[in-house]
Amino acid sequence: MVRLLGFIVVFALFASAQVRVWQDTFAWPAFVEGAPDLNPPFDQFHSATNLPYLYPYTFRIDFPNRVKEEQVWRALYIENEYLKCTILPDLGGHVYSCFDKIAKRDIFYANRSLRKQWVGLRGSWAAFGLELNFPIGHSWVSVSPVDFASQSNADGSASAWVGNVDRVTGMQWRAEFILRPGRAALEQRVTLENRSDVRHAYYWWSNAAVRLESAQDQFILPTNFTSVHGSGDIDTWPRSANKNANLDVVGNYKEGAGLFVVGSKEEFFGAYQPSKRAGLAHVAKFSEVPGKKTWTWGPDTWSNQNLSDDNSTYIEIQAGVLPSQEDHEFLDPQQRKTFTEYWIPTRNMSGISRATVDVVAFVGRASGQLIAELNVTSVVEDARIEIRNGAGDVVLQERARLEPENAWIKRIAAFSSTATLRVLSADGTVLLAHTEGIIDAAKAGEIATGKKPVPTWLSAPVSANDFMIRAIDNERQANLDWALFDYDNALDRDPASLEIRKHRGRLLTRLGQYKEAAAALAAPEDAGDPEARYYLALATRNLAKMQSLLDVPAWSDAAAIKAAEWQAAAGDSEGALSTLRVDEQSKLTRAGAIEIALLRALERWDDARMRLDYWLLIDPTNVLFQYEQQRLGAESSGFWKHLGSDAERVFNVAEHLIRLGQFSDALEVLEYPFPQVPVNEAEPGVPAPAEHPLLWYYRAYCRNRVGLSNVVELDRAAALSVRYVFPSRPGSVEILQGPWLNNRQDPNLKFLNALLLLSMRRTDEAIVALEQLRVQRPSLPSLHRTLGRIWLDVKKDKAKALPILQEGLRYEPNNVDLQQAINRAR
Repeated sequence: MVRLLGFIVVFALFASAQVRVWQDTFAWPAFVEGAPDLNPPFDQFHSATNLPYLYPYTFRIDFPNRVKEEQVWRALYIENEYLKCTILPDLGGHVYSCFDKIAKRDIFYANRSLRKQWVGLRGSWAAFGLELNFPIGHSWVSVSPVDFASQSNADGSASAWVGNVDRVTGMQWRAEFILRPGRAALEQRVTLENRSDVRHAYYWWSNAAVRLESAQDQFILPTNFTSVHGSGDIDTWPRSANKNANLDVVGNYKEGAGLFVVGSKEEFFGAYQPSKRAGLAHVAKFSEVPGKKTWTWGPDTWSNQNLSDDNSTYIEIQAGVLPSQEDHEFLDPQQRKTFTEYWIPTRNMSGISRATVDVVAFVGRASGQLIAELNVTSVVEDARIEIRNGAGDVVLQERARLEPENAWIKRIAAFSSTATLRVLSADGTVLLAHTEGIIDAAKAGEIATGKKPVPTWLSAPVSANDFMIRAIDNERQANLDWALFDYDNALDRDPASLEIRKHRGRLLTRLGQYKEAAAALAAPEDAGDPEARYYLALATRNLAKMQSLLDVPAWSDAAAIKAAEWQAAAGDSEGALSTLRVDEQSKLTRAGAIEIALLRALERWDDARMRLDYWLLIDPTNVLFQYEQQRLGAESSGFWKHLGSDAERVFNVAEHLIRLGQFSDALEVLEYPFPQVPVNEAEPGVPAPAEHPLLWYYRAYCRNRVGLSNVVELDRAAALSVRYVFPSRPGSVEILQGPWLNNRQDPNLKFLNALLLLSMRRTDEAIVALEQLRVQRPSLPSLHRTLGRIWLDVKKDKAKALPILQEGLRYEPNNVDLQQAINRAR
């Protein structure tokens, strides 16, 4: 049984309307998960096996599901008069539950136990609460630790923050969950930020699991059309022309299905449970969060048996910043996107007809009567409620005090015409207006139903433009090898195209193939294309070229950050601070981290503290800001424990300081004696900092840069296991390949460098290094599997692959991926 540990706090009512937020622990039974797959999951291999890209993350696909044990998790709690929410930062920042004190029920699916299964793109995934997905669905950190913070706000509200810097792209997401005094709604403010130097594809979806109470539970979608996840086929709603059934009722599904809203501009949707007379509405601006999706397992009992231990299951309502999960878009370097979502529980109502941030309404019919019902999210004194008939005549008009604790309900007999309901505040502000049968959505005949047509550029590209469009689409889907293939085809058909050259050069820059990128970008840059100039400056590290973009609006932020880093690394902190040009309205957190570090380097302590206070309001989860807190005098053992719980967080801080030329500071971070952390506070498989060979190479590099001996560090790095160490950072190139190493012959170094080369598609160089290691250190984990799969899946040469893979069985007879590759190579 789920139970809470720690402080037991009893509340009668929050008479002063104060909202509380605090950190404590949460005890939750969990089925034990096995070890991650030890093989580096390069996406070049996965095109052959139809698995998703995720390097440098691990695959987590071992779920014995035989042993269940009580586990204690860190938790953030936030509570007001109406709601108490539990957020679990060690499980992807999920909102585990949000307890409605009025209805005495959870608005999300508070699963009784944590039971992971291979559902997510990394494998490991669990069904519960509210899941946050960026930059892809079932996020790579869906059940991994993320950054977090909490704070009480000056207006009486309180916030719990969660966020993460993605390892694949370097982009960051963060979500601020807010409860306000006197408001029965969970507010979710989201920021997506591309903190990296290059463009990346993304989407964002908030997936809310709602306990399935009965087959009569309903999806509330304000639309006349939906599209099917996977096929994109268009169908009618709620009556499905394809299925000949009303698909707003969960029990009518014959199989699992996900449906996206099509052709609607409404700003709400939700789920409703008739047996509880309760529901959950999601509200967001259509311009910010247009995507709406439903999900059900249908009659399949797999979820009951494999995702819970009490035979419970759930449905989902999912909200996204793009129309569907087949859609991806790009965030340019230093581009930032913010939006707000609301999760609103309903109670003692017959359904959901419309929802706003302030009011949820139901308007329906029963036994010849008109039924009008309202829930409000906060007290509305002297509200004006009116109902008009189809002719516009007022049938009912009254004033009332509306409050979240009690639904407003009216029944009007013999009401045959269309009803319009309006709710206004005392000052005349319209809080909600709804007319029966009217939604802001495409009508019958305005959208073609049936199979989604396949464009010729996707199915049978012919022209240069066809291949370029398909290449861009492959980039959106992160099929980078296919994208390069298509750009090459496009360029073969139109060698003079500056646009194709720019796109191709940008992708090569992202992959770290700077020489090839510079050759591709030179002509578009000469033609005056500022984007090409940015990426050419990045590929060639040309400060003057980068500074020439400081007054080009679309590129000034990204250019200022890179130019400032280069100037700082050259020892010009004053010039770097001037180039950075941050002001009181700046929001880009990478710029903020640079600003504070430069102010500190210039010993402008008061300015540094003042600006740090500002940036912490923007992003209190940011480990770079938390690090600066320590440097500026706010010692906290909690920070070092959190930083050291994941070596990748340590690299985030160290690389930031290295880019600024602050090698002594980076060395202090890398040499910190990080405390041990509980297993569930760390990313599974990743070595602790003290056991991480890449961290020791970083230490050796920094000691070299400050003129200290690094023999001990290099020897330590060479002696540690490289299991689960997957280099991918652009900053690791200098660490693993730089001249400072003096051609050091170290098998660990050579192996990690080979993985880094392979992550950048420098495949032939990786092959040379791995072939040498077959002789020098054949027992390295996944060596033969990785080399064999290069020949099998990248070079398409089974004859070369098979003996390498078979040789690997001598060293790793239980490597399943190796065994499967042998079967495919035969």
